Amino acid sequence: MARNPTHSHVVFRRDPDLPGFEVRYSRYGGYAFRKHTHAAYCVGVVESGESDFYLDGKILRTRPGDVVCINPGQVHACNPDPGSAMIYRMCYLSPPWVDRVGEELFGSGAGPHRFTCPVFRDADIAGAFEALFAAASRDEPGAADALEKESLVVSALGMLMSRFADTAPAGISGGSQAAYAVRALLDADPAGGLCLDDLARAAGRGRFHTLR
Repeated sequence: MARNPTHSHVVFRRDPDLPGFEVRYSRYGGYAFRKHTHAAYCVGVVESGESDFYLDGKILRTRPGDVVCINPGQVHACNPDPGSAMIYRMCYLSPPWVDRVGEELFGSGAGPHRFTCPVFRDADIAGAFEALFAAASRDEPGAADALEKESLVVSALGMLMSRFADTAPAGISGGSQAAYAVRALLDADPAGGLCLDDLARAAGRGRFHTLR
């Protein structure tokens, strides 16, 4: 896949609190990638640099601030323009992450779920994934706990899929009652190591809609 360019810096981060999730920081100068595929879903945010982005036979342009989405099995390659460098952060999500959030949004049996827009500009989605990348990359004391990181994954992925997926989510009702149930659970056991599944069960909702 990679050509090991001279001017490159790559850092991978696998968080034990988020199995099936990986973050990569990449800085490339020069030709870096041959055409390749991934078994995971990929979502990235371009920080600097411009490039031609090959995806399934089409050439797209990426610029700073763009969100890039790649489905499993899609042939792609992204290399910076000659004489320039490109910096981006990307996460790799195993299919169960997308399948579960997709079922919570669209109902069971609605898959397989696929991103419908490979390159777009959306400040909300970019910001959500940037917050996720930052939380999943911190090791220092006081860094995000497991619940916060899982919440960031589900929020960012749910926002992306609700806007750029194959189907639209069904409407949600009873939001006030669900919010009250979640608050009561948190107030009853603030230091009890609750996970996002616990909050979703209390709300009677999927994890994404519980966070909303």
